[in-house]
Amino acid sequence: MKRYLFTTWQLTILFTRRYFRSKTALFFSILFPLILLFIFGGIFGSSSGISFKVTVDNQSQSEFSKTFTKSLGESKILKVQPLTNLADAKTKMSRGELDAIIQLPKDFGEAKGAYPGGQAKVLYDEGSVQAGQAVSSILSSILSATNVQITGIKPPLTVSSESTKAAGLTTFDYSFTGLIGFSLLGIGIFGPINTLPALKKTGALARMRTTPLKSLQFIIAYMASSLAAGFISIVTLFIVALTFFHFHMHGNYVLFALYALFAGVMIFGFGMAVGGWANDEKQSAPLGNLVSFPMIFLSGIFFPRFLMPTWLQHISSFIPLSPAIDGMRMIATEGKGILDLGPQLGIMAAWTVIIYFIAFRVFRWE
Repeated sequence: MKRYLFTTWQLTILFTRRYFRSKTALFFSILFPLILLFIFGGIFGSSSGISFKVTVDNQSQSEFSKTFTKSLGESKILKVQPLTNLADAKTKMSRGELDAIIQLPKDFGEAKGAYPGGQAKVLYDEGSVQAGQAVSSILSSILSATNVQITGIKPPLTVSSESTKAAGLTTFDYSFTGLIGFSLLGIGIFGPINTLPALKKTGALARMRTTPLKSLQFIIAYMASSLAAGFISIVTLFIVALTFFHFHMHGNYVLFALYALFAGVMIFGFGMAVGGWANDEKQSAPLGNLVSFPMIFLSGIFFPRFLMPTWLQHISSFIPLSPAIDGMRMIATEGKGILDLGPQLGIMAAWTVIIYFIAFRVFRWE
C-alpha cells in the first residue's frame, strides 16, 4: 500500500511539473479566466447600481434650462454624454450607445405666470422601449422634486424608496462565482481532452501500461495535478476580485474551498471520460464541445438561470455544472452552510458516481 501511494504521489508531481511547463495550459487555466474577470469587473464592478446613458438637446436659452441641464450631469443614474448634433445622437441611440435623448424645447424654463414652465421630451429607440420608459420615469421624478422646490407646495400623495442594504451585493459579486465555475470547467474538461489524446499519440500512455502502474493510480495522479492548478487559479481570481473589484464574501472561505474542490473532482470526471476514451484530438474535440457547451450556456456562468424560461430552469438545474455554481453562489453571496446545500450536493454526488463509472470503463491506454 505504501508503495502504491508513493508511486501515485511521484506521478502527481510529474504531471504537475508538466502542466506548469505548458504555456497553453497556463493560459487557459489561469490567464484566460483572469481576462474574463477583468472584463466582467470592468462592466459590473465599476458601478453599484443601474445607470442610463443619455444626452441633452437643450433648445432653450433660459437660465433655468441651463441650470437644469447642469443638475442632470450631476446625477448618478443618468450618465449625460456631450451632444454633437441631434442626428448624430439618434445614430448613436440606434446602435445602443445611448439609451435616450432628453430634449428641452425652446420655451422650456421660461416664466409662465409666477413660475418657469415647459415640457421636457424623452426620445428613445423602438428597440430600447424599457430604457426609454425608465429614463422618462427618472426625469419625471426629478421634475416633480423641482416643482416642489419652486412652488413650495408638496403633493399630498408621494412615494419614497429606501435600500435595505441587507446583502450589500453588486452584480459583480453575483457573476464572480460563475467565473470560478468557468475556470473549473476549463481545467477539468479542456485539460484532459487535449492532454490524454496527445499522450496516446506519442505512445507515452502505452509505455506506462507496460509498467506496474494501475489505471486508478494514473487517474488519481492526473486529477490531483489538475486540482492543484485549479486551486492556484481560484486563489488568483479571489485575490484580484478582492483587491481590484471589492468582492463581498458573505460565506465561509473553508466551506467554499471544499465545495469548489468537490465540484472540481466532479467536472474532472467528464474530461477524463472523454479524453480517456478518445484516440486522438479529432475524436476528443467535438465530443468535449458537446459535453461542455450546455454547461457553459445553461449553468449560469455568464447570466443568471432565473432569466431562463421556467421549463428550461428545471432542466438546466440537473446539468452538472449548475449545482456547482449554485452552491458556490449560495455560499459566497448568501452565507449558506453545508446543511443548506443538500439538493446541490445530491445532484453533484450522483453525477460524480455516474461519470467516474463511465470514465473507468471507457479508459484506453492507446
